[in-house]
Amino acid sequence: MIDEIKLEALYLHWVNHVDSRKYANDFVITAKPSESEFVKEVQLNLYFNRLVISHALLYVVIEGYKDLKLSDHNIDNLLSEIVYVDKLRLLRNALFHYQDDIRPTKLMEFIDLEGSAEWIKKLDKCFEKFFIENVNIVKMVEEIYDDTINNKNE
Repeated sequence: MIDEIKLEALYLHWVNHVDSRKYANDFVITAKPSESEFVKEVQLNLYFNRLVISHALLYVVIEGYKDLKLSDHNIDNLLSEIVYVDKLRLLRNALFHYQDDIRPTKLMEFIDLEGSAEWIKKLDKCFEKFFIENVNIVKMVEEIYDDTINNKNE
């Protein structure tokens, strides 16, 4: 049986990933044609950084999924593609640990890996389905809201 609290905690990590991904995907390049290449480059780098953060946060979800010994056929199949999982772990490490290079090899190996973008999309959809099926999201949100209200009244 799945520990409800631990599963909800994992779900919140996934929500952080989704929010970060949405933030990256909603980013609009606003540089006008008349603006310098420097401005355009800065904006592209901001988009890239947001996307990498989203990827790193997804690895946190993978780590929690494994630690909790959860099982889902579709997720497990994607996680059996070790090369993607390992390169994503290195990306996460490169992002969240100091590197003396602005585009470390550890980070770029996942980005440059053929099929990595598609693999991320598939895994994301599988986690979405898994959480919808296994987390009582409405109940969880109501409990968070009630806790927040009760703490304000104390």
